[in-house]
Amino acid sequence: MKAIAAGGAMPLEIMLGAARTLWAKAHEGEIIDLDMVERAGSLAKDAAPYVHPRLASVAHTGPNNGPILTADLTKASNEQLDALEALLGPLAGAAGGDAEDDQRGEGAADG
Repeated sequence: MKAIAAGGAMPLEIMLGAARTLWAKAHEGEIIDLDMVERAGSLAKDAAPYVHPRLASVAHTGPNNGPILTADLTKASNEQLDALEALLGPLAGAAGGDAEDDQRGEGAADG
């Protein structure tokens, strides 16, 4: 790899340089040269994975790589829900949780 780099510009440098040159030339005059814009875009698209790698997907799991634990609160009493709100409400508020007067619940559709 060092031998390649010592020989001059690397392929990524050439692609980015050509894309920048085409982009600049395409915008020089009164009328934008769409062919040059398209060619610059194609070079930029080819170079993008080397400059901006894709983020790896993250698998969310529960304990010991099992399912994420959930709780069904549909049958909880108002007293139980009030107790949970008292315990967990400050955490939800810090993360931009439900508004006090929002009775729709988490995940309800707007409209």
